[in-house]
Amino acid sequence: MDTDRAYVFTTPSYGAIVYDPYRNIYYRTARHLIKELKDDSESYDQPFSILILDEDFKILGETLFPGERYNPNQFFITEDGLYLSTNNDKNPELQEDVLSFKLFEVEGIN
Repeated sequence: MDTDRAYVFTTPSYGAIVYDPYRNIYYRTARHLIKELKDDSESYDQPFSILILDEDFKILGETLFPGERYNPNQFFITEDGLYLSTNNDKNPELQEDVLSFKLFEVEGIN
């Protein structure tokens, strides 16, 4: 169990590819490793990136997000942009009784 846990936290990996029909682009999450694994480390503690891909899956851009602030597995897409969950137990601004999201807008894409 400890070996599996250490592998998950210390090995970078990619997540699903999600289509944004409003901008004709794709988003893909990429988890980065945790340098210091702690006993209370959780998957949402890992820093991650969101890669922006064109229709041929070529990388147009990438934004790095810190660990312990967002939940990269909870998001939705609207005409306004990508809403990413801020419901991370270690987020200092967490309000446990409120489901909250932050809007991220893609800029510079034609």
